[in-house]
Amino acid sequence: MKNMIKSNKWMLILSFIESFFLVYGYILSDGKSIADMNILSMFIIVLFFILNSVINLTIKQLIIKNSKSGKRDDKKLFYISWASIFILWIPILLAYYPSIFQYDIIYEVQHFSGLAISSQHPILHTLYIELFLHIGKLVGSYEIGILLLSISQMLILSCAFGFAISKISNKIGNEKVRKIYIILSIIFFSIMPFNSLLSISTTKDVLFTAFLVISIIHLYDIIDNEKVPNKKYYLFGLFSLLAVLFKNNYIWFFIASMILMIIILKKYKDRILLKVLVAIIVLNYVIQLIFVLSFNVEQAHKVENYNVQIQTLYYAAIKHPSLDVSNDEYLFDIFPRDWLPENLEDMYNPSCVDRLKDVIFFSSINNFDDSKLMKKWIEIGLKYPIDYIDAWSRLTIGSWYVFDSSYADVYDLKSGGYLLSGFIKLGVLDMDVPKSKLPWLKKFMEKIVTDNIYLKNPITKVLMGPSIYFLMILFLFAFSLDRKLKKELVPLSILLLIYIGILIGPCILIRYMYPFMVMAPLFLGRFLSINYN
Repeated sequence: MKNMIKSNKWMLILSFIESFFLVYGYILSDGKSIADMNILSMFIIVLFFILNSVINLTIKQLIIKNSKSGKRDDKKLFYISWASIFILWIPILLAYYPSIFQYDIIYEVQHFSGLAISSQHPILHTLYIELFLHIGKLVGSYEIGILLLSISQMLILSCAFGFAISKISNKIGNEKVRKIYIILSIIFFSIMPFNSLLSISTTKDVLFTAFLVISIIHLYDIIDNEKVPNKKYYLFGLFSLLAVLFKNNYIWFFIASMILMIIILKKYKDRILLKVLVAIIVLNYVIQLIFVLSFNVEQAHKVENYNVQIQTLYYAAIKHPSLDVSNDEYLFDIFPRDWLPENLEDMYNPSCVDRLKDVIFFSSINNFDDSKLMKKWIEIGLKYPIDYIDAWSRLTIGSWYVFDSSYADVYDLKSGGYLLSGFIKLGVLDMDVPKSKLPWLKKFMEKIVTDNIYLKNPITKVLMGPSIYFLMILFLFAFSLDRKLKKELVPLSILLLIYIGILIGPCILIRYMYPFMVMAPLFLGRFLSINYN
């Protein structure tokens, strides 16, 4: 018994965390607080702990039993996987022809109309969109330009998935498991709505995820071999740089993960890796400097850095009216009180902080004292820690509670459910909203991604939600710790570090969690290619 506990220590810890998430998530969904947890709650956690331990240890043994290392050079599989996924996405492209023109497109197109570029969004992504708008303008049809934008994204994303499937499955030694994995992977990346619809959505998260996937696959080539050709390092560096340029804050998580890689794998002797790391950091800042010098770049509002602080402070004011101020004052020195409703709760969205940020943004309060805000946040937090925990938990619940659905209704059903799927008509583009080429398919898909009909079935609710994929990555991380698989910790740590950024973000959306949703099945395939004995 002692040996069993010792050899599965991290898996048991994970089982407890999962059990706590289930109980606490249910309590929050019922409108209650962590303070309402009692002896019954603890008893239920223990029951779930036993159940989760059995499930996790069983899955762990199944992976070990069916895993076998192999080595193939099946290059055809890459092209077959790539083509299959791309072709199966075409009906979705026709249904939402020529693109899902949504998310931050209204802000990123501003530069095309002659206004400044906002650094709030990756400048390279803004320029990428502009490239196709200019092509459309050149050929006399923005519709064609936007269609080419969608096709280019589809090609890049499906290429990333095809590349990952081929590289990972070629190392799976169990032929039966390998065939099943290939088939299920192609089905997963082709059919799941979050893959097909995001492939034609104008959001930076799509290309970031594609480049992240490719960079991690190249990272495996580096950590798997003692002698690595320089080409592998350069490819890893190139796609890591692209991922950094398509996600503003990824540079910090990338640096942290690379330092972790050097520590864990003792790669500090490998000067090439250090050179690549330094080169990526330098090139990122050089490219950003070129952008600033070449374009009229407008700095992002600093309120974007204080999502959690804003949400938790405001929730504390709702729970404790004594913190409120008169109409001619500022609540916590950042909210102009006359911009807020008499009943503060009327503006509070537990799943998203954007409404509150908009108050600060549109009231032009960008000169608040950062240190004063943090001091006030800590001061109120020490008085009301339970309120902070509840507010933060409700903000992030979609990422860790498998039965949550708040991520699918962040902005209310009026503007979209699971995914935004419309086409914003912009004045700068002289064009009407294009008509669907497959209206029957679009009508069917809208039931899923706007009406959220998938929530009615518990299986599709879990599989379509982002939290199950985050928990899969946590499972594989615990697996690696128990089995002392040091080199597996590095790629997994990249995703867990990205998760820290999500925890301090404005809300939980499918597009924010997208890297987890595509990497989890790829990581699973990786663990099926290891000789554990």
